[in-house]
Amino acid sequence: MHINHQYQSRICHEENENSQNRLVFNTIQSNVSFFPQMRPEKKGPELTEDEKHIIEILKVNEGIQIGDLKEKSGLSGKKWDAASKGLSKHGLMKVVVDGDAKIVEYLGK
Repeated sequence: MHINHQYQSRICHEENENSQNRLVFNTIQSNVSFFPQMRPEKKGPELTEDEKHIIEILKVNEGIQIGDLKEKSGLSGKKWDAASKGLSKHGLMKVVVDGDAKIVEYLGK
């Protein structure tokens, strides 16, 4: 079978061009940096008004005893429990036992 020389030349030229295009595409693709999707900045935990009130007291009274903090907060037993557990869960408050004394530390910034 005899193939026309012009036809064969055109096929070789197209194959060479496709090969060059693939090479350029692969080079471009390897030089592209993929960045993770932009995420909104992480905010601190959402605090209740009672939790915010306790934090304000802790900021002013560093190393306050737990009984004094509860008294200064003026919260009912149920509200105190919920707020203090919430602050502990968020890692903002810690109770340290020193002998008979229970001292509350503020762990926020």
